[in-house]
Amino acid sequence: MKQTTGKKISRWMKACMALTTASALLLTGCGSGSGEESADSVREKEKTPKTVEITISAAGDCTLGRHTGSPYASSLDAYYDQNGADYFLKNVRPVFEKDDMTIVNFEGTLTESTTPAVKQFTFKGPKEYLNILTDSGVDFMSFANNHMYDYLEKGCQDTIEVFKENDVPYASLDEVGIFKVKGVKLGMVSVHGEVESEEAEMIENGIQKLKKKGVDIIIVSIHSGVERANYPSDKQKNLAYCAVDAGADLVLGHHPHVIQGAEFYKGVYIEYSLGNFCFGGNRNPADKDTIILQKTFRLKNGKLQRDDNMKIIPCSISSVSAYNNYQPKILEEQDKARVIRRMNEYSAKLGVSFDSEGNASPEQEQSAENSSKASKTSDGSKTSNSSKADTGSENTNSKKQGKSA
Repeated sequence: MKQTTGKKISRWMKACMALTTASALLLTGCGSGSGEESADSVREKEKTPKTVEITISAAGDCTLGRHTGSPYASSLDAYYDQNGADYFLKNVRPVFEKDDMTIVNFEGTLTESTTPAVKQFTFKGPKEYLNILTDSGVDFMSFANNHMYDYLEKGCQDTIEVFKENDVPYASLDEVGIFKVKGVKLGMVSVHGEVESEEAEMIENGIQKLKKKGVDIIIVSIHSGVERANYPSDKQKNLAYCAVDAGADLVLGHHPHVIQGAEFYKGVYIEYSLGNFCFGGNRNPADKDTIILQKTFRLKNGKLQRDDNMKIIPCSISSVSAYNNYQPKILEEQDKARVIRRMNEYSAKLGVSFDSEGNASPEQEQSAENSSKASKTSDGSKTSNSSKADTGSENTNSKKQGKSA
């Protein structure tokens, strides 16, 4: 009985071996011609260019908390206690969750310090308020502005520690930030200051640091301008041109608390002011219009391809018109058209126009004479294009699950 079974098993094994050999011959081919065809196929795949698209969204000032001594009622704090973190950005969350990287300007502090700076407005909130942004798809913080020291050095450092504890990349003055998504490294420089030449030097040094770190895309955030002015100052323009001349691929501006126009300079978009966004600093600002800027970068075999695509999504900082409920919303129909008309008005002399859907079109590229303006600052000093030693630090993060490809 065992002997018979053993023979059957032996015959079965031989049959399997024969079948395996035949299958191998069919798969590899019987002649050299099939082998060459397979090699040609592999080589052809290697020649196929790899194109990666990275869409970034950028929004303006996010002040999470309230001014020292301002009433609790109707404040962002009160809305947080009543509604929780998910309430604030729920109307724009689909936009931020669909893109590859979302950037906002974080204007204020996350601290428990009780010692504010001596100034007109000082903003702070508890560290849990960061969830307002991160739970709705915000990935990167620009943190260089006139409110970063509202609670002195401690408040600033406390805020940075909150970013680090939550694995949120940021850029702040000499400290550059890097964000990774789809195998692409996006680097950011964020500056603010009183002396234009010092800011220009900070921009140039920051860009050099990012280049040394091998980033693929460079974004520069500039906190400058005149509050409530819808047109950029000479300083804003000079710093923006300086950033592009040094190697920036996109320039984002804020500080005026209102929207300003866009410019297309040497193949790079400059948005001079994104305006407010989730703004706890004012319970009822007169101008509630704002925008989300979107730019899709294309890389072919790791090399950035220049194009003129960019769009704006008209928004309001509040989902109601009578006051600020700290809940930005996307505008539709007449309100959408009105904001686009405003952006066309402010961008007309800068050579950019927007169609009815918010898609940008550069009517003319600004001349090279603007570059010479960038080399001489409004305080009379000249900026330098020479790179300096990498004395700053870097923080890095990758796209969270749900938005990465």
